[in-house]
Amino acid sequence: MRLGGACRVTAVAVLAIVLEGSACACSPHVPDMAPSPAFSGIWAQQCDQALANASLSSFQRKILSTHWVTDAQYQEAQNGFVMCMADRGWVVVLANGGGGTTTSAAGAHQGLTDAQSMEVYHQDRATCDEEFTSWVAPLYEQSKNNPQGLTFGQQLRACYEARGVPDGAGLSDDAFQAMATDPNYHASSPEGVLCWWDPTGSEGMTVQQAMLADAQRVRETGPESSSVQTAP
Repeated sequence: MRLGGACRVTAVAVLAIVLEGSACACSPHVPDMAPSPAFSGIWAQQCDQALANASLSSFQRKILSTHWVTDAQYQEAQNGFVMCMADRGWVVVLANGGGGTTTSAAGAHQGLTDAQSMEVYHQDRATCDEEFTSWVAPLYEQSKNNPQGLTFGQQLRACYEARGVPDGAGLSDDAFQAMATDPNYHASSPEGVLCWWDPTGSEGMTVQQAMLADAQRVRETGPESSSVQTAP
């Protein structure tokens, strides 16, 4: 009886080992984690430029060291800017997607002329911007509308090709970029004008709105500036 009992114990132990080994062998495969997001194109270049700047604040350096800005980090930077301005007597109300309004807090900046108050405002804004948002905010906002990090020339060329605008056809990327950013360049057609003002469509502009904006630009740069380049 004692021997039989020992055999039963041994058999149970062997069975347990076999089952444990089977469980390990059949455990489900854990997929590799998705790569972390990172800036592309010109945004990657600008992020590297910011990190190479010795005067970059520790707050912004910590965020940009990952070469990405999350929604939470962007909000943290915006909140930091608002609090920084509040500490200096300014009430800042930010708008979605950038921009906003700033007013002097009650009792703050008394005794200053309008010119003096404006000078203090610009100084305070620059201080708070450099601490919290000067790089983080524009990189976040611009990469949302242009995640591939395309240059303006690349965006404009894609829009021209999609809408059949011949301006700059056959030019190299560098030459097209130079044409697109030349203050004296104006697109040759209404569709081209719309592309120039809103190449990705993110602004939701109409052709009419773009034409009105370009008419103002023509008045500012002069009517003689309407050259269009093509490849030789």
